[in-house]
Amino acid sequence: MTDHSAILCRLLGGVLLASGWALASAPALAATASTSMTVSAAIPNSCTASTTGNMAFGTLAASLTVSANVDTTGTLSVTCLNGGTYTVIADNGQNVSSGQRRMTKNGSSGPFLNYNIYADSGRSTAFPTAVGSATTETGSGSAQTITVYGRIPANATATEAGVYSDTLGFTITY
Repeated sequence: MTDHSAILCRLLGGVLLASGWALASAPALAATASTSMTVSAAIPNSCTASTTGNMAFGTLAASLTVSANVDTTGTLSVTCLNGGTYTVIADNGQNVSSGQRRMTKNGSSGPFLNYNIYADSGRSTAFPTAVGSATTETGSGSAQTITVYGRIPANATATEAGVYSDTLGFTITY
C-alpha cells in the first residue's frame, strides 16, 4: 500500500468511527412474538317495577248484593334491560279465603267483599299467581305497562256499608 492510500484509509476509517458507524459490526435484527387477550363483561338483567294506577271499583249501588259484574283496571310499570326476560305474578292479597280474594271493611277482620283479578280485558284468564303459569315478557329498556283487570262478580254480597279494600303484592322475576 502506498503512503497515500494508507493515509486515505486511516482518514476514511476515522470519519466513519466518528460518525458512529462501525464497519466491523452489523446491526442486530429484532425478533418479535405476539399473543392475544380476550376482553369480556357480563351485564345481568335488571328490572324495576312500580304501581302506576291503583284498582278502584268506585262507589257501588247501596245494596247488600252486587247485581251485575263491576269491572275496573289497575296498572303496573315494569322496566327491564333491553332483551332481558321477566314474568309478573300476583299474590292473593291479605284477606284470601279458600283461594277467593276478598276486600275487607276498613282494614278489619270482616265483613268481606269478593273480587278477582285477570290478565285479559275479557276477564277470562286469571292473573297468574305462580311463575310457571306466567307469560314471559321481554324488556325493551323502557317502561312497559301491564294492565291488571279487576272484577267484583255479580251476586257478591256486602253485609255492611263502609270502605272495603285489600292490598295485592306483585312479584317480577327476571
